[in-house]
Amino acid sequence: MAIRYNPDGSIAQKSKPREVREFNGIKYIMEEAILGEYALVKAYKADKHGTHIQSNVAYIRKLYLPPRSK
Repeated sequence: MAIRYNPDGSIAQKSKPREVREFNGIKYIMEEAILGEYALVKAYKADKHGTHIQSNVAYIRKLYLPPRSK
């Protein structure tokens, strides 16, 4: 695999060889995981201090969905 290309499209710098494994007949290149510094959170409200309030979805599901599914 290439890291950098020349203006004419030829490879300027090649990457180091990486480990290749096969799972269910498909070959995959193994790489290190990227450490994330952010998380996506689904919340009803949030304040400027970072406190998140979840909507009470579980309570609503418990009240309304079982009678409808019978």
